[in-house]
Amino acid sequence: MIFDGFYGNDNLKRLLTETLKNHTTPHALLIEGERGAGAGYFGELLAGGILCEDGGCGVCRSCRKALKGIHPDIYVLDRGDEMIKVDDIRALGATAAVYPNDGERKAYVIKHADNMNKNAQNALLKLLEEPPSFVSFILCAESRNKLLDTILSRCVCLKVYPVSADEVSDYLIKNTKTKPDAAADIAAVSRGLIGRALTLTDKRRRKRYDERLELCLETLETLCFKSEYAFLKLAKKFSDERDRAKRENEDPASIFDMQKRLLSDVLHVSHGRSPEAFAFFGERIEALSARLSGEELAALYDICEDTKQLIFRNTNYNACINSFLVRAWEAVNG
Repeated sequence: MIFDGFYGNDNLKRLLTETLKNHTTPHALLIEGERGAGAGYFGELLAGGILCEDGGCGVCRSCRKALKGIHPDIYVLDRGDEMIKVDDIRALGATAAVYPNDGERKAYVIKHADNMNKNAQNALLKLLEEPPSFVSFILCAESRNKLLDTILSRCVCLKVYPVSADEVSDYLIKNTKTKPDAAADIAAVSRGLIGRALTLTDKRRRKRYDERLELCLETLETLCFKSEYAFLKLAKKFSDERDRAKRENEDPASIFDMQKRLLSDVLHVSHGRSPEAFAFFGERIEALSARLSGEELAALYDICEDTKQLIFRNTNYNACINSFLVRAWEAVNG
């Protein structure tokens, strides 16, 4: 079947395989999953299954084209971390009424759909309300919370989940040149996200990941253990991080996702549980858990999310960082 190469999520795959075989797959679906879980890839596989006359067999000519990413009736809109604007959706809509090239159906996959601005979402809503009978829409997003309720009401919402560390390790061994010991180490820090694990197989990317994590740790440690002056000096390091992110074609706001995962680990340790994302920094996380209350951690988490959203909306980066640092200091040190 077309989903065979997608690890984990067996219940979801069984559900959709059944709808594909019965040709009862809804015309609009939302595939939700955190970054690295493979929501976008799964969306493309699902599109291939919808176009297959045999319900996503995985071996026919149509499925082989879909798996290679060359099917003429699968249209993928992927702006990465950039905002999806109304003109992007209008361009998509302009082709929606055109009949398929190869078969009886066509499918549109919108990756990072939660990056659509409000005008783009309203334009998409018109397509979802009156879609051509032969068209399916598959939205892929990290969080459905950023999408309009009117969009969600017209989609069947599904979710892909992280897989086990053993499955991550097995994937790396079978699909990359990663050796078993290294695969196990990467799997331990990937949090079940194969996409994240793949980035860490590259030594340069792994070093980059470690550098960003160190900045997150330093931020919390400076907040807890050093002076306000030292904390405000972090503004220069965040500015350097932003410049590096741009050179590496990364989302400058994504470091605040890492910061939130770190805060979640600190909270877990404060409740007597083991850290989930960064177990290899257990001692440093334990020290932070002794200094930060649950209320302070919740406040810092919200501040990180606010800062991420401001950066995403193209608010001046340095102003965002200065605000983040001041608010974080006040949340912990009054």
